[in-house]
Amino acid sequence: DMRCGVMMDYTEDPDATWSLAGGQTRFAGSLVRSTNLSQAMAQGANFSEANMSDVVVHDANLKNADFSNTNLASADLSDSNLVGVTMDGANIEDINVTNVRGDIAPLRDLLKKDRSRMKIGHDGKDFRALVNEHAIWLDTEGKEGKQLDLTQYDLTTELELRRCPLKVIIAVGAKFTGLYLKGVEMQSSVLDNADFQDCFARNADFRGSSLKNSLLTRGDFSHSDFSALLVKRPDGSEILQQSDFSNAKMAYTNMDNTNFHQAILKGADFSYASLQNCDFRGCDLTDVKFEEADLSGAKMDE
Repeated sequence: DMRCGVMMDYTEDPDATWSLAGGQTRFAGSLVRSTNLSQAMAQGANFSEANMSDVVVHDANLKNADFSNTNLASADLSDSNLVGVTMDGANIEDINVTNVRGDIAPLRDLLKKDRSRMKIGHDGKDFRALVNEHAIWLDTEGKEGKQLDLTQYDLTTELELRRCPLKVIIAVGAKFTGLYLKGVEMQSSVLDNADFQDCFARNADFRGSSLKNSLLTRGDFSHSDFSALLVKRPDGSEILQQSDFSNAKMAYTNMDNTNFHQAILKGADFSYASLQNCDFRGCDLTDVKFEEADLSGAKMDE
């Protein structure tokens, strides 16, 4: 029974209602994957930002539960009560919602959006050929080959992605969820609205890249470099290209020892993140959320 406790004051008023004592039962940001919660009572529970991939929640009462930005990939919610649930930003790839109760129109919209992503190979394109064309494009400074454009692609099956030359790619809205990306190099790339949730990406290099509105929730990006990048122009002059994480979701991430020097972080959400020894000097921290984040040893402008 995962319902929140309630209290009721004595009253003779026939219209009196129960009042919550302490708000929601919170599983926010937790790791609940591959767990069997069948027939659980979790009305109003908060599972936002949690990793619930592969869970079995058959015939459960989830009325008014919050699954915002939750990883529900391959979850089985069949026969459950989903009246009033919130699933904004949730990963619902291969979710089972057979015979659920409630208004699932928003859920259908999420499913439609997820299934609209392109798969490598389904359009006749060979991934290795695309990467080779990009490598040539990089080596010849754009004179030959073709820049890699992975906009709206689902890349979760490309398990060796981190070994590919991924500098200066375009991957707007691409899905990288759960990939092993240790040491990946994505400098000066356009990755707005991309999904990097639950990725293991220690020592990654995203210098000078744009990740506006991206999702990095629960990922491990420790010891990574998200700082500004000095870029040479065709005329030989140099400009400082800032990394842009405006409105990015980075709650519950491990960002220890990561370099954000001179990055744009307007509206970014670092709630409950581990940010030990991070470098935030020169950053735009307008409206940044650091709720319950661990900023031990972090460097900030004085």
